[in-house]
Amino acid sequence: MSEWKEYKLGEIAVKITKGTTPSNIGSGFSEKGVNYIKSEAVDYNGRINNTTFVFIDNATHEKLKRSQLQTDDILFSMAGAFLGKTGIVTSEMLPANTNQALAIIRLNQSIAVPRFVHFYLRQKKVVEYVNSMSSQSAQPNVNLEEISSLEIKLPSLTSQTVIAEILSSLDDKIELNKKINKNLEDLAQALFKQWFIDFEFPNEKGEPHKSSGGEMMDSEFGEIPKGWKPGKLGDFVSVKGGTTPSTTEPAFWNGSFNWTSPRDLSNL
Repeated sequence: MSEWKEYKLGEIAVKITKGTTPSNIGSGFSEKGVNYIKSEAVDYNGRINNTTFVFIDNATHEKLKRSQLQTDDILFSMAGAFLGKTGIVTSEMLPANTNQALAIIRLNQSIAVPRFVHFYLRQKKVVEYVNSMSSQSAQPNVNLEEISSLEIKLPSLTSQTVIAEILSSLDDKIELNKKINKNLEDLAQALFKQWFIDFEFPNEKGEPHKSSGGEMMDSEFGEIPKGWKPGKLGDFVSVKGGTTPSTTEPAFWNGSFNWTSPRDLSNL
């Protein structure tokens, strides 16, 4: 770490500014045109969701020259309930513009690699610090001067590039796994509906029950497969509550049985 140098964010940037709402210059949004990125498009995972973009026309974009975006600009949420969200602008998003809730951080790339700085700003400790800066304000926000004063440590450009590439690769794998999990969840939901709502579970021949002429009967919930029984959860299972052992008892710490709390279930 001895070769890492300390900077203020403003010292490694050629520009730190923010956008303007089109209505402030007498314009509005369009059905199509130039991408206009709002704070809600950016999340704490460092992603910019292009499905949330709205649009302005070219004339409005030209009037808002200060906030016209470039490739590798870092967007940083500086107003609203969620401060310190960051995203990095890619060429596919351009032309694009943004509003006053997002700061635009354009770096001096002879000193700093944008993706490295992007990952640095995404650290939990940085996000928590930024949010603590506005803790005394009724409307959460940080200003451009405060953003410029954020401290950052940088290694050499070569090291920044290598680190950013490794982290980007991990980010891509995480995103791919999320998409795979989402597809599996959607598949499970579709299968549940097919089997237990549409009653098209496979019969002994592997054919869908209802559409293959499987026997059905009336119930208080409507038509259900013959032999099924409607009821409440308590009719079929035993529901019991647990108790909380005293943490002052030695057995709590030295016992041989596992003890589970609701907090543990959220991580399953």
